[in-house]
Amino acid sequence: MGVLAELAERGELCMENLSEEEARSFFAELKKGELGRALGAWEPWWQRVAAIDLSSLDDAGPAET
Repeated sequence: MGVLAELAERGELCMENLSEEEARSFFAELKKGELGRALGAWEPWWQRVAAIDLSSLDDAGPAET
């Protein structure tokens, strides 16, 4: 695996890791909208998580075992 891929896997990839040509290519793809199409629409996690109706919780406290 390449160095950039390894950094990306660890969540440590940043613009400083790219060569001048790679950075130019990245920004060109960003401008054309290619990256957005490749990644898909971003959906915030809080819109995917099911909501819990707190009024339906038992007021007795934790269940005893």
